[in-house]
Formats: sequence, structure tokens, C-alpha cells
Amino acid sequence: MHGYETYKYNIKFSLGVIYITVSCNKKWSKTAKGGTIGAGVGVVVGGVVGRKAGNTVVGAIIGAAVGGAAGAAIGRYMDKQAAEIQKDLKGAKSGRRDKNLLSNQEFYLM
Repeated sequence: MHGYETYKYNIKFSLGVIYITVSCNKKWSKTAKGGTIGAGVGVVVGGVVGRKAGNTVVGAIIGAAVGGAAGAAIGRYMDKQAAEIQKDLKGAKSGRRDKNLLSNQEFYLM
């Protein structure tokens, strides 16, 4: 493999490693998962942009920093939303009837 084929392989490999890392860690918060995914995608995108600009390493480093920060921020927002929902639903009971999920709070009836 030379040139473009090696480059495509490296991108696929990197994304595969990120996917496996995040999916195997079920206890991670959304902040941690978002930061990891963002950094991984940022490395790939930054490397592609940096390669075209003439410096792959600098592009990858900047991409990882920006992607990781953005992913962590989004994950943190999702963690806060989940905590608010848990707080709002404290004491709520749910169950199944037929194929429908029922709750004792009518606005959560699905």
C-alpha cells in the first residue's frame, strides 16, 4: 500500500479504534465519550486538512484539541440534560401494557 491507499487505511483504522474504545466503556459519562469521539474525529479531520496545508502533524494536533473540546462540551450538555430528566422523574413509575410504555405522568405517556 502506498500513498492514498495507506492514508485511507489509516483513517479507517483510527475510526475503528475510537469506536471500539468508546463502545467497550459502558460506564463512561457522555462528557468522556464525547471528548474521546471528538478528539478522534478531530485528529482525522485535522490530519486531512493539515496534509493539504503541508503539515499533517500540526493539523492533527489542532483537530484533536478542537474536536475533543467540542465533543466534551456537547457530552457535558447531554449529561446535564440527563440529570435534569432524572430529577424531574424522581418517584415516577413506568411499566408496559401491550407494546406501549406507560408512565404515571401523563406528559411522558408514549
